[in-house]
Amino acid sequence: MKTYIKLFLLIIGVNAYSQTLIDTIYQQPITATKAFQGQFGSATLQIDDAGSDGLITKPLIIAEGFDSGLLGAENEFGENQLEDFIDDIQDANSLDLAILLTGDTEFDFGDQDYDIIYVNWDSPRAHLQLNAFVLEEVITWVNQEKEADADQNVVLGQSMGGVIARYALANMEQDNDPNTNHDTKLYISHDAPHQGANIPIGIQYFARHLADQFIGTPLGDFSFEVSDDSEASIQEINALFNEPGTQQLLSNYITPNFSHSTAAFDAFQADLQSKGYPTLTRNIAISNGSHCANTQEYDYNASLFRMNGNARTGVLTDLLGSFLGIADDIALAVIFDEPALLLGVLPGSSRFNLDFNAKALPRANN
Repeated sequence: MKTYIKLFLLIIGVNAYSQTLIDTIYQQPITATKAFQGQFGSATLQIDDAGSDGLITKPLIIAEGFDSGLLGAENEFGENQLEDFIDDIQDANSLDLAILLTGDTEFDFGDQDYDIIYVNWDSPRAHLQLNAFVLEEVITWVNQEKEADADQNVVLGQSMGGVIARYALANMEQDNDPNTNHDTKLYISHDAPHQGANIPIGIQYFARHLADQFIGTPLGDFSFEVSDDSEASIQEINALFNEPGTQQLLSNYITPNFSHSTAAFDAFQADLQSKGYPTLTRNIAISNGSHCANTQEYDYNASLFRMNGNARTGVLTDLLGSFLGIADDIALAVIFDEPALLLGVLPGSSRFNLDFNAKALPRANN
């Protein structure tokens, strides 16, 4: 039995799923030995070794995607974790996935062929290069801990994790250090935005405007429910847009002062393109969205969201309350930055002009 088994901390289960698996899932902290801009990134691994024998013989390393930090407050690992990955496989009812992971037509967690090493970023919204260096450390650690006759690694990167995995594997191949052999045979890019992610700029402007106006009211910041067990504040959502990882991923980014910028995206893309793709691995890509060059189901420059016209106070509060999911009087203050609306002193016959319209991007180069 490898020494790593002595270092793992058992996860304390908080639901039926984790309680039943408490004997087979372990944690391992990892800190990068390579710094990015003077900072050393870190991650916490969740490991389920096949057969619960304490041995790594067939590693499947999973790099998690973007974690906003707004959901899953009850979960120490944020919105993404090993439990969710397994749930997705079970819910998919996919014979191909079951055969791939277990060699059988039914997926039975704990009897899979692969030793699953799930990477939870400790700073999931940090610079992508910082977490790429963390993943390099994870791969190096797995190679040190796995059995001498173990299979080569399979690295699966989901969403942002797919971009990070590509960067890490290619960088390890280009590193002059002979100790950075990634010993990986297969790289899987799962819904990874290699050419940038897209949040329509109209939606970004709308979100920035709401946050800017809301924080400017006498009410100040406000927390509202974003999931069954989590709350987030307007300030937290606004700050999410400002994170380095967000700016590096978004091909079009709206800054806090409402200007359009691609500086962080362009700089990262230049770095990523210089790395290319790993060449010592078989590289495949899978997608949950549009594939095989199929177009999306809306036209260029089509309206994605529109709120336009005249409205009385009551109609407006109902509409905004429904759209924003927050109290009516607060919704009015968000839009108009008007303390009187919070006090409800304006006559019921007051009318307002509305004009919010967020559109899809135009055709390329237009």
